Amino acid sequence: MITEMGQIIVNTGELLFGPGIHAARVRHRTLPVMGGEGATTREAAEDLVRKLMRESSSVSGWHLKDLERVIADIRAFLDPSVEPSVA
Repeated sequence: MITEMGQIIVNTGELLFGPGIHAARVRHRTLPVMGGEGATTREAAEDLVRKLMRESSSVSGWHLKDLERVIADIRAFLDPSVEPSVA
């Protein structure tokens, strides 16, 4: 199932190669090619933040600003105390 929450896109369901095994994948609209994966949506989002943090050491300028914004969006998604914005 695909769920879109603002800039965050979550895809959950059974793995094609492992019927009965559920997984989650989290992506951001700005960088849809990169995704995090995990057993839960939270694990997938944390995986994506780790991947993006590694990438941040190799970019600069406006690319870095975009990357920092994406990381902030995902961290806000992970923080249950933040009220979701209505778009």
